[in-house]
Amino acid sequence: MRRTYSAGSQEPVDTPALQNKLAQALTFLFIPLYKQGWENFVDDFLSLTSSQGNGVKDNIPGIILYLRILSSVHDEIADQMIARQSDESKRNTELKDLFRTRDVPKVAASWQDILAQYKDHDDSIVESTLKVIAKWVSWIDIGLIVQQETLNPIFQLVARTNPENKEDRVRNAAIDTFTEIVAKKMKPSEKIGMIVFLDLATVISQLVGSRALNELRSTSSYDTDYAEVVAKLVNVVVGDVVKTLEDNSAEAETRAQAEQLVQAFLPLLLRFFSDEYDENLLNRYTFLNRLVDVFPKSASAITSSIPSHALANS
Repeated sequence: MRRTYSAGSQEPVDTPALQNKLAQALTFLFIPLYKQGWENFVDDFLSLTSSQGNGVKDNIPGIILYLRILSSVHDEIADQMIARQSDESKRNTELKDLFRTRDVPKVAASWQDILAQYKDHDDSIVESTLKVIAKWVSWIDIGLIVQQETLNPIFQLVARTNPENKEDRVRNAAIDTFTEIVAKKMKPSEKIGMIVFLDLATVISQLVGSRALNELRSTSSYDTDYAEVVAKLVNVVVGDVVKTLEDNSAEAETRAQAEQLVQAFLPLLLRFFSDEYDENLLNRYTFLNRLVDVFPKSASAITSSIPSHALANS
């Protein structure tokens, strides 16, 4: 591995398909050896990202392999979509607990370094980093993600313009990262506080008002993939707000913040509710019905706060 992926290596780098298989094989070694035997698993591959060992992530082949391995580790021990036997679940829980204690802070710091160094230079590395963050956020300390060193470059990527209106995979991956951040399980007060802190209502409103989602909406140039990822983020935010309003044990301050968020997000929800593409309509009916149910007001009272043009478009 060092001979092939270290900085300055003259060895030919493996094809992407072979790298994926290599990452999977290394993950299978990680599972029995990380607890005892290969305690420096993360350090060994993190070292390949730098040519001088000074923290500067300047070895692209090493960075790509490192990110593949992080993605593979998540898939094996933390992917909730895969059904597992009870003994595997117990093993994975122990590995995640040990990983959180031993290596997660340095891994999170490496994401910050990679995003800072490559956000304006290498889209493939940035996209891979964002996808790893989106995976890992579900089982690591959210405080390692919700900090300015990580959020600032993601906000910049979300807001970057695309004059030619071509598919922007990095921008979409950045939006998906926020979706996974919001989807993380938390107490209602913490979740609402985080949504307010991230100011997602303003961010999403700006995206909805962009040329790609506004001026081009009724044209053949409408970016449906972009619309879908933004709609998914709106859906996840509104879903958590509704859950808070349905929770009778939620504190008064939290409920008040949730109600304010409804006023901000309902026009955005209706914007995608009126989208002609089915992918942007998924689950909207349920949330609108639940919104009406949780408010001790009539539906007309709820919609009174919505701008008339939003209602007309919906």
